Amino acid sequence: MTKILVVEDNKEITMLLTTILVKEGFSVDSVNGGYSLLTYLRDSKEPDGVILDLFLPERSGIELMSSLISKWTKTKIFIFSGQREHSESYLFKNPSIRGFFWKADGAHNLIAAIKKEFKLKNRVSSILCGCATFSSPLEGEGIRNLPTQRGREPKNVYLRAP
Repeated sequence: MTKILVVEDNKEITMLLTTILVKEGFSVDSVNGGYSLLTYLRDSKEPDGVILDLFLPERSGIELMSSLISKWTKTKIFIFSGQREHSESYLFKNPSIRGFFWKADGAHNLIAAIKKEFKLKNRVSSILCGCATFSSPLEGEGIRNLPTQRGREPKNVYLRAP
């Protein structure tokens, strides 16, 4: 199972990201500050991906970036920050950094990028349409005709692709 480490000091954001990622099929660990991340770096196995807030207590994500990249060379890093001022500078410095996502835009683009990076299908788990329940992958289509149960005619279901 693909493991994601969430490095975020805001408990609500950590809980939101963890809930979404687990529902999407990821294994999730989290730490809430710079020292916690250093301990995790020392004691834990390399995760597949890290969601990194740049402004953390004790030590900032900016300060910790080089330690993270040098210790975990295969880990993909997704920066999730409330400040846009560093967005351009970090994207091109290291190939481990897969993107910068602004918290004010929500988590949708971040989650979509993580799923794309790890090649997970975008799923709709349990769409209720009339009396029918569906599970269907989204392949970037805006509308799909999905079959209904009990012999009813197909209905157009509008799905927003990431």
